[in-house]
Amino acid sequence: MSMNPFCELAVEQSLRLREGKVPSLPVESITAVSIGPAKSQDTLRTALAMGADKAIHVEVDGDPEPLGVAKVLKALAEKENCNLILMGKQSIDRDYGQTGQILAGLLSWPQVDSNISIFGLWRC
Repeated sequence: MSMNPFCELAVEQSLRLREGKVPSLPVESITAVSIGPAKSQDTLRTALAMGADKAIHVEVDGDPEPLGVAKVLKALAEKENCNLILMGKQSIDRDYGQTGQILAGLLSWPQVDSNISIFGLWRC
């Protein structure tokens, strides 16, 4: 498996944030998250090679729907005490484009939609 191009752009953006390119938004650490089969660990290795500090793989069989993914991400965000989540605008396999909006609603957080964010890359 290869990393979604939207994810690659977002990893790069989160690295810029961590480097202090946006002083008003300090980033302490970057955690990459992938929800999928065992082979999706390859995308996490790519994120770590790019500079992410930590990776979390939630192994599931099949192809989870956006609501299921959002519920898992919500639980992880609460467990990891995250205060910023960068999500991709859509996946390239199914093109749903719904997970970010659903997650924002579940967390009662504001959401900004962007073409250069990542599905599952967090600053925790």
